[in-house]
Amino acid sequence: MIRIRLRVVVVGVPGVGKSTVVEAAATAWKGSRLVTFGTVMLEEGLRLKWIKHRDQLRKMRVEEQTKLQRIAARKISAMKESVLFVDTHLF
Repeated sequence: MIRIRLRVVVVGVPGVGKSTVVEAAATAWKGSRLVTFGTVMLEEGLRLKWIKHRDQLRKMRVEEQTKLQRIAARKISAMKESVLFVDTHLF
């Protein structure tokens, strides 16, 4: 049996309306899931005890941020939903 997994990544600068659009799409597509990349980064940073709160994400060194981004990307990639919407920023 072939199982298709669709990943829709919605990007844009803050305030452009991407979260509003992706929330509507995820609601309309039954059985889908919506995740925010920054929230997954926060959860992983807290789990690894690299940070204590969200504001520390932006204060991390670029190398540390990149490492945390990779960890978050792997976690999102491993999610089992057949349709997954990912909300994230360009910067």
